[in-house]
Amino acid sequence: MITSRSLLIPASLLLFSSLTHGLDIPADIVTQCNAAYTFFSELGVSQIPWQIGSDQCCSYTGDKWPYASPTNSNSSMPLVGCTFQQGVKYIWALQATNVPGCHGTFFPSLNAFPWLEWLNIQNCQLLSVNIPFESIGSSVSALRFLILSGLGMTGSITDDLANNLFRVEQVDLSNNMLSGSIPDSMGSISTLRDLDLHNNSLSGSVPSSFARLSNLMIMELQQNQISGSLPDLYSLPLTQCSLAGNDVCLETNVMVPNACGSIKSCISAGSATGGSANSVTIGVALGVSIPVVAVALVSVLVAVVVLDKKRGQKAINRESIVAQKTAEIPLHHYERAFPPPAPGRT
Repeated sequence: MITSRSLLIPASLLLFSSLTHGLDIPADIVTQCNAAYTFFSELGVSQIPWQIGSDQCCSYTGDKWPYASPTNSNSSMPLVGCTFQQGVKYIWALQATNVPGCHGTFFPSLNAFPWLEWLNIQNCQLLSVNIPFESIGSSVSALRFLILSGLGMTGSITDDLANNLFRVEQVDLSNNMLSGSIPDSMGSISTLRDLDLHNNSLSGSVPSSFARLSNLMIMELQQNQISGSLPDLYSLPLTQCSLAGNDVCLETNVMVPNACGSIKSCISAGSATGGSANSVTIGVALGVSIPVVAVALVSVLVAVVVLDKKRGQKAINRESIVAQKTAEIPLHHYERAFPPPAPGRT
């Protein structure tokens, strides 16, 4: 992602003395240009503005890049930054952003550039290619700016990134297909100022070790699958921070800088989850109990109807028996039941 974020880093820091890293500066710029040509060729770049055997590969030679930083360049050609150390010219930066035809099935080796500080490859089709953190870290331990964005690369971020690139200030691995969790070891990179991992498939939680990144000014983790509670990041000098598109929350008494925006409470998130679970439980209970009650009511009604029928039948039978018994009683029985009329009365 091309931004002006690198302007946050003083231009005077864009160069380094390789002697302080114990690295041998190559005496032959032609050898370096040949290595740069091979690197870009293996990335599928078809238009390379120098030839094998040429010493004219440097897009810029001086104390710093033009326009303050190389990320501001819209060149469709690969760029090579060179500088001088004790009168010897050497390559310290490689860049290919939005270069036509850039694609590949593997990431080229960087073994020929142990003095490299700046690596910026963006919007190049390297689909299904794992980012070789181990080889990058072991090859260019002096690297301070690692930008591999929009390459479609896969794999996970390994501990090699932190264990080998202990001087790195900017890590931009955005717009790839990285998975797995963010390693806790990244919290040990004390020089890290800018971390951009947005638009990947990273999971797990934000490592608690991030609370130790005392120089971190930019943290872009949006559009991943990160979850869980955040560490206390309030003391970090974050001026740009995004966690959107993740399921993260804050525990009680844990704070993050205002730049991170509004983050939900883990307590309220838990309550919401519990409420949802209770609703589901109640719904299930109702779904089970309502049919049972309905069956019970129907059974009672049937029993009442049957009982009423039985009672009615008994009443009818009783009346029949009474009528039958009455018919069997002799007529004189009734005559004796009434006294004869008094004399003189007819």
